[in-house]
Amino acid sequence: MKPRRDARLVPVALVVYGAAGIQSAEVLDAREAILLGLCGVVFVWGVRWGRGAALATLAFVVASGVTALHLGARLEGGVGEALASGEEVVFTGTVTTDPRPMDPGPWDEERWRLTVRIDAIEGGGPSRAAVTIVGGGAWGEVETGERVRGRGRVDNAGAGREVGIAWNPVLVETTPAMGVDGLVGDLREGFRKAVSGLPDDVRHLTVGMTIGDTSGMSAIQEEEMRIAGLTHLTAVSGAQFAILALAISTGVKTLGWNRRLRASALVVAILGFVSLVRPEPSVLRAAWMGGILALALWCGRPGQALPALSTAVTGLLLADPFLSLSYGFALSVAATAGIVLWSPVVAAALTRVVPSFLARALSIPIAAQVCCTPILVLFTSGMGSYSVLANLVSLPFAAVVTVLGLAAVVVCPLCEPAGVACAWCAGQAARPVAWAAHTAATLPGGWLSWPSGVTGGLLAATVSVSLMAATTVRRVPGWARLALLMIVLALVAASPGVRQAIREPSAPEDWAVAVCDVGQGDMILIRAGPTSAVVIDVGPEGGNASGCLARHRVETVPLLVITHPHSDHDGEMERILGRMDVGEAWISEPGFLSGEREGLEAAGIVFGVPETGRTVRVGEATLTVWHRGEASAQTDSEVNNSSLVVWGESGGVTFLSLGDLEDEGQTALAGELGPLTVDVLKVAHHGSASQDPGLLSSVVFDIAVISVGEGNPYGHPATSTVEAIGHARSFRTDECGDIDVSRRGGVVVIAGCR
Repeated sequence: MKPRRDARLVPVALVVYGAAGIQSAEVLDAREAILLGLCGVVFVWGVRWGRGAALATLAFVVASGVTALHLGARLEGGVGEALASGEEVVFTGTVTTDPRPMDPGPWDEERWRLTVRIDAIEGGGPSRAAVTIVGGGAWGEVETGERVRGRGRVDNAGAGREVGIAWNPVLVETTPAMGVDGLVGDLREGFRKAVSGLPDDVRHLTVGMTIGDTSGMSAIQEEEMRIAGLTHLTAVSGAQFAILALAISTGVKTLGWNRRLRASALVVAILGFVSLVRPEPSVLRAAWMGGILALALWCGRPGQALPALSTAVTGLLLADPFLSLSYGFALSVAATAGIVLWSPVVAAALTRVVPSFLARALSIPIAAQVCCTPILVLFTSGMGSYSVLANLVSLPFAAVVTVLGLAAVVVCPLCEPAGVACAWCAGQAARPVAWAAHTAATLPGGWLSWPSGVTGGLLAATVSVSLMAATTVRRVPGWARLALLMIVLALVAASPGVRQAIREPSAPEDWAVAVCDVGQGDMILIRAGPTSAVVIDVGPEGGNASGCLARHRVETVPLLVITHPHSDHDGEMERILGRMDVGEAWISEPGFLSGEREGLEAAGIVFGVPETGRTVRVGEATLTVWHRGEASAQTDSEVNNSSLVVWGESGGVTFLSLGDLEDEGQTALAGELGPLTVDVLKVAHHGSASQDPGLLSSVVFDIAVISVGEGNPYGHPATSTVEAIGHARSFRTDECGDIDVSRRGGVVVIAGCR
């Protein structure tokens, strides 16, 4: 018989989590929380519910008091006065997080986000306040542990650890990090140099998986890791700690060390690892659990994961109550609890259909995914469909990356060539992880849409709890389990978000520019609001333009732009006008000679030919006309060269739509444009061979999109065109479906490319 898990500390951990969260979020003040807890102690003692319940309730009181002390400490040393006055202050402090790049937004230069623990404000005395810094220039070059002196205005940041936020303060002076922070900084920089010979994507992934620095990863790679459910590998948490502990334990056992020496070696390794990867919330959770298990080894007691987790949560939240507001900490705790409590049940169930080793391997990511999903959907509108398989493929290689990467960190200062060799080997092991992330994110159906927010979280929690209950409670009759599963399926099917996902994949919530898959034709959506968009072209008849609008939740079209009167661009216009609320329309000059005018007049839509240089603001979108057609256009090529060329911006994403311009039109446009930089270029004429090299060289773009139909008879896109845009990331609608572009720190493309 297997020993029962010791769950006596679980209620204590839960109430401490609740007390810290309630007060850190400033739902209750300290006196209210402590009074509530004391009333609970009296009630529990009066009804004699036992020592466990009394201890848990008393823990609520203690946690409330401790959190109150932390809240009060944030405003010591003149920080409160600085926040209230809104005046510029001079502050001195220590950098506690590495700078993270931010979207430049309305600024002309890149901005960085970091946290500084302020020791003193000039004229205010000692302080312990954490303040978020958002600044450019030199702020991006500081490192954790450095002493900084700055000048600026500090605004109130609301609930949380950071009491204030300073926008673009002046960095007056810096002092290099000393002691442990200085040593760690040198080790991290040495490892970055050791991997400098690897390709960019592999190099940045290796750095992220080894020392937790993801600042160099591209937005695309970060998004692929997120969709594939592999971000925990670059967050450096439980998986890496388990690998490190196993490697250390194996090594010291080989040396014949006794248990106390083994425990000491494990603690030293944990402390060193935390210093190296920085004490992020998930790192702290894993480190505390590792330390508690090392203490059990020192004392000769059997280590148990559930008491270790409960003690770690309780201790961490008493030391830092603001961790209760961290999504990363919540995900780490939920995943660990699922692995400890439910993965053995999942493994036992899977053993009936797959070999036992595979069942055990699958049970860990399944348990973690099911337990984390209710938290994940609170701030995202779906989940990765292949995350379990991606983790199954990646974890063996992650172990190799961790061991070899850490070896490179340690060896580089002693023997640089040996360290570089270890780093190179770690990079080769990271390649399958990058492949798994890319494959899981780009396979058809790789993203399952799900309602976001509290509603989605409650729905996901219902499904997760039901699945765990159906597989765990043994005395439930078979018919009852079946009924429970049917209820779960009914709940899922009843969700509007899931119904939409079943009917048609939904676009990401924050899309800014979308190039629709409408076959051999063009259709672009520019986000103007939560349910509105500017539409440039509507694709050919039968191209399902309405489907693209539905996928992007577009209900109104304040501006419809038809670049030129060809059926692959205006074929669905009549259907769109009949189904959507369209405000006004722009057409090219030759459009007056086509049926476009009659259709727009019949629908009562105000339309006209925009002048070159006209700029309009439509909700969140801004558009400028760079080129318009000539009324004398007669032949197909002349009409193509008369396409409206539109530049625009929405959500921080800039784009240029070239319509169907051919050589002559592109050459003329190149002379008009001059140097131009955009995020997205819609390649002219479906990527045909008629491309002007001068135009492609005058426009600097990161992403090239080719709107083209699968198996089209025109040979689009031409090989010469694909080669000409080879410096940029290129996407084709026949391979990727809808191509959604947004900005999340960097430009992110969401597409289902084969």
